Amino acid sequence: MKDMTFNKGVVIALAASLFSSVSLSIFMDSAYSRIFMEIVFSIISFLYIVYLMQCSRIKTGRPTVGLIWLIITLALLHLESNIILFTVFQVSAIWLVRSLFYYSGLIPSMIDFCLTVLSFFTAVWAAIYTDSIFIFVWCFFLCQAVFVFIPEKFKNKKNMHKYTDSFDLSLHRAESAVRQILSAKY
Repeated sequence: MKDMTFNKGVVIALAASLFSSVSLSIFMDSAYSRIFMEIVFSIISFLYIVYLMQCSRIKTGRPTVGLIWLIITLALLHLESNIILFTVFQVSAIWLVRSLFYYSGLIPSMIDFCLTVLSFFTAVWAAIYTDSIFIFVWCFFLCQAVFVFIPEKFKNKKNMHKYTDSFDLSLHRAESAVRQILSAKY
């Protein structure tokens, strides 16, 4: 992970929590509180996804991912879907972007999926007991900050060299070279 660190994840969690709690406290008493909540969650999700893509080494596919996210988000806003469905989509989009841009295997993606599910349920649990949007967003993104410790890919033990000594490795290479020379057809 190029620029992502746990500390940056904590800063993101704090910024997202402050933004969500301040913006929702302004509009929560209005008749359109659900729509404002969805818009705030969309803004936070979009900014986090853009940040993830900016920190990734992969440069291709960014506009496509952004466009797909935008189309689905607008469709969910237009359909006036359930807030839980809307939030689950935003959380799934974050996981999908990390899986596409940060991991090169199924196992790290599945570990990240488990982390994302754990983050979501931790945030929901905290929100139920505190009734606070700040705590909900803080818990979610604080757990998400741990993703930097998931390896990009796991090494296959079958492909790792069993030779730890440099002499053994040199001997193996020499034997391979002799086999290649003897099996060469002229």
